[in-house]
Amino acid sequence: MANGVVHQSPVASSKSRSTATFLAWWLGIFGADRFYLGDIGLGILKLLTLGGCGLWALIDKILLVMGNRQTDGSGKYLIDQTTLRLFQSGRLKDELGNPISGEQESQHQPSAGPHPDYVASSKSKGIATLLAMWFGSFGADRFYLGDIGMGFLKLFTLGGCGLWTLIDAILLVTGSRDKDGLGHYLIDQTTVRLLRTGEIRDEHGTPLLGGELRAQETTPVPSQLASEEVQHQAMDTSIQSIAGLSSGPPCPPDPKAYKERLKEQEYHWVQHHLKEYWQSLVRQLPSCCLLCSSFR
Repeated sequence: MANGVVHQSPVASSKSRSTATFLAWWLGIFGADRFYLGDIGLGILKLLTLGGCGLWALIDKILLVMGNRQTDGSGKYLIDQTTLRLFQSGRLKDELGNPISGEQESQHQPSAGPHPDYVASSKSKGIATLLAMWFGSFGADRFYLGDIGMGFLKLFTLGGCGLWTLIDAILLVTGSRDKDGLGHYLIDQTTVRLLRTGEIRDEHGTPLLGGELRAQETTPVPSQLASEEVQHQAMDTSIQSIAGLSSGPPCPPDPKAYKERLKEQEYHWVQHHLKEYWQSLVRQLPSCCLLCSSFR
């Protein structure tokens, strides 16, 4: 309490943003998303005006998909469950290997070792979902997420005559598809910002562990620091002795070299999958021609 003002921690809603988005997409003109989130008055108004002749329904859908609507009718924050689960694991990192854990992340140098278990994608889940809804028949969402082969296949088939487009949009809205073409996780930045504060709690007052995880990752134990330093020095010494180099201070990691290595790996990954997609398309071509001739 400061100057008579009590600081209240943000509270996570029990409502699902995915469910609200799904309702706004299919039943938005009837105010179903507003009723679900507890906006009863606005829900009735939206129902009586048929979603403001469609314009209100469209705006609500975009706000939910892009994460710009952050709270439900009672002011509780809508949390992306996939992002929450990855953040709670303590192993969520960006594509350069930096921990997504708080203010100290910029002090961590990228590691030249194997990739961490959970890598956050630089792609936006909201943009991918909007592309799947409006331009899915042309494979726009697949191209955006890096699924180049599948994007071309979706383009040539016009989204599997609409069925593939519908399935992709539903998977993105419900969170069932949570990775891009490189296998990196699509996360919600609003949820990450709330978890970094370490103050958000559920409706029963239980912390969501964001702050504890940030403290654990950004405040290393002195004994761990000492042991890691000894291991790094021993490794540098052994490498220098094998290479015949003179002893000296260990070289710091090179972020530029790491980025070049990462780009090279991504290039080979895309090239390999493009080859697989093309071979799959060639194998399926005779059966598609036979199916078209049977319709004639």
